[in-house]
Amino acid sequence: MSKPKFPPGNPMPKPFTAIVPPSLKAASETYQFSPAVRIGDQILISGIVGVDAEGRLPPDFRSQAENVLRRSKPFSTRRGRRSMMWRA
Repeated sequence: MSKPKFPPGNPMPKPFTAIVPPSLKAASETYQFSPAVRIGDQILISGIVGVDAEGRLPPDFRSQAENVLRRSKPFSTRRGRRSMMWRA
């Protein structure tokens, strides 16, 4: 029998920090979820859909992907710095 990867009762070996930008604070509190978490130097994002500012879903993948990246920026910005993925 192989050994478990993590000690029993501790599925996440590193502490994490919830990231909730101001624009999602009300929804986060109402539905008890965090749209992103920071674990070490990684940010894990979940649940961002490709709708535009008016809530419409564009018909093409490229526009949806651009909307996801645009809506994800608040998660990568911290104290005026941006992660490498946002530098052009």
